[in-house]
Amino acid sequence: AIGSPSTLRTKKMLAQALALVTVLLIMSNFSGALRRELSEMAFQSCRNSRLGVRGLLPTHQPMCHVGPSRSMRRFASVTGNVYTVESEDAPSITLFTKEGCTLCDKVKDVLKEAAATQNDDDNAYAHSLDQVDITDAEHKQWFDKYKYDIPVLHLNGEYWAKHRLDLAKVHQTFDSLKDGTYKSPPKGEEPNAAEMERKSR
Repeated sequence: AIGSPSTLRTKKMLAQALALVTVLLIMSNFSGALRRELSEMAFQSCRNSRLGVRGLLPTHQPMCHVGPSRSMRRFASVTGNVYTVESEDAPSITLFTKEGCTLCDKVKDVLKEAAATQNDDDNAYAHSLDQVDITDAEHKQWFDKYKYDIPVLHLNGEYWAKHRLDLAKVHQTFDSLKDGTYKSPPKGEEPNAAEMERKSR
């Protein structure tokens, strides 16, 4: 029924969603970082309120899209090469990230600082760095796995670290690679959100 409690609740939630969009538009002249935070808050609120009710829109698609399934991205993909060194022996690092991830930016700063560090051997900590945007549609498997834990780092194609990184850890890891004593982290340390969610059901 049109005046039923469930219909009224749905209309109220839709009004709240429209209010959030209006706030975002008003704030559009603020800094990019603030806009990203507001946008993220709006999408999280939308998801948590279950506003994406199928059948309410002509397309019969949820209003609220979070992650790589969104038909329209809020930001451009950040997937790509960050820098490369001309050395066959240089380690290859992959950063799993997304637009607006400030912790990921801090990790990149640490890695860049490490790459510039000199010791007895020139370019002792040189490496190549690529990043993978987990919100890209083609990277859904990484989104499902790492969505709660970025930044996540792979070293030479294998899981290495998550959340934070400091210069000492980079130096220690690269030194152990050079002398052959490096050991990959235990398998249980690698985050896997999809597996965690399956177990919690």
